[in-house]
Amino acid sequence: RFLRDYPRLDRWFNEGVTHAFLIPWRTPNLRYLSGLSPRSRELIEFESKRIAKRIIEDHEAKIVIVAGKETLVRAGKLLGLGLSPQDVESARQGERVYQWRSLSAPSGLTVLQVPHWSRANSRERLKPVADWLSRQLAL
Repeated sequence: RFLRDYPRLDRWFNEGVTHAFLIPWRTPNLRYLSGLSPRSRELIEFESKRIAKRIIEDHEAKIVIVAGKETLVRAGKLLGLGLSPQDVESARQGERVYQWRSLSAPSGLTVLQVPHWSRANSRERLKPVADWLSRQLAL
């Protein structure tokens, strides 16, 4: 629904990029994943990091877009951003589920955090995000 309001973003997301989940094992949410045994979490995170790095390398990615706060923390671990949950709540634009920002990974990769569309669904509050994202992607 959000992308339909912004045709250039919609076209870019649906025709111009590769989509991938950073966590290859689907769970209802990241809290469920956190509730697994330490060994299971360790294995999933190890394999996720390996897969994510391979996807980024194979596609020669310059930008990775993550949706939501929990995903930013998880992607931060996978991509070596060194983010704490406190970092996720600071140095950003927007508030709560409507936050967005740009970060640089040590590898030179740009990480763009956008709101998780399923939680942030006010068209009016997403307009500044769409404008910012369009500028970041030079659309």
